[in-house]
Amino acid sequence: MLKGIDFINAQATILSNNTLQVGQRQIDAKFMLIATGSKPLALNDIKFDGKKIISSNEILDLKEIPQSLLIIGGGVIGCEFASLFSALGCQVSIVELTAQLLPGIDKEVAKKLETIYKKKSVKVATNTDARNLDLKHYDLVLLCIGRTPVTEGLGLNELGIKSEKSMIVVDEYLRSSIPNIYAAGDCASKICLAHFAAYQGCIAAEKILRTRSILRRRIFPLYPAVSLPNHR
Repeated sequence: MLKGIDFINAQATILSNNTLQVGQRQIDAKFMLIATGSKPLALNDIKFDGKKIISSNEILDLKEIPQSLLIIGGGVIGCEFASLFSALGCQVSIVELTAQLLPGIDKEVAKKLETIYKKKSVKVATNTDARNLDLKHYDLVLLCIGRTPVTEGLGLNELGIKSEKSMIVVDEYLRSSIPNIYAAGDCASKICLAHFAAYQGCIAAEKILRTRSILRRRIFPLYPAVSLPNHR
């Protein structure tokens, strides 16, 4: 899909609304789209070490199934891995700081899921602070309490791009506070899902093309044209 597109693997910093420092070179651009994603969020008292305490990134690289797994965080990611590793024969325990699994989801759904887990011998502890637990009792600890945008080092503050808690603030067309700089995906959205990021990328790309008065029905062969509000 990147055929015909220049791909540069290097650290980038935005110097101005039209200039990027990419590695040892500078690149000029009429428009920019920031899509730097997010990374797993850690706790001050419980940090990732890549061995005993891992994130949802490292757990996908496991070569063996641990005998016991403690999952800190009973959100969507935690519950997905609880179901998977329980089915693989691992003794799974979930601890959630709030009063229910899947915070923000309907309470009856969360309660039903908890009942299913108990039938599968998955231990569930809500209203529980993981910092009060002895992690030595578990072979592996999966810390999945959320994700945080990856925006450090981009030069957002120096350029005056508005952000809130490291998340780039954008409008309905994914434009930042600087009109020709866009942001899409986890770095600019509370919904950290790949298909949603791809959808946002299509909206931003089409808006950029329309700003340049280049009208196209399709951006990528995999995605249909996006109908933008008030631009039908």
